[in-house]
Amino acid sequence: MKKLNEVFTVYKQLPPPEFIVENLILQDTISILAAGSNQGKTLLSVYLMLCLSEGKEFFGYKTKQQNVAYFDLEMTENLFCFRLSKQAKNYRDWE
Repeated sequence: MKKLNEVFTVYKQLPPPEFIVENLILQDTISILAAGSNQGKTLLSVYLMLCLSEGKEFFGYKTKQQNVAYFDLEMTENLFCFRLSKQAKNYRDWE
């Protein structure tokens, strides 16, 4: 039990975690969105990327504005750009 108390003592001294999406995604972490085909991963992740890049709320959760990197290992660049441009047009309607 002594070791556990030591862990809690150290934990209490640490700064609280910082979220880039309120109570959902921590700063300085890598997040992966995985699901089956045609489940809306691209739609959701691009919307998240747009919200983070502008510091806008993500489905009611506050975000911290920052640079974003997006990696997709399945889609061609051409298809991704097509979807991004189509979604960006609708983005203003979602606010």
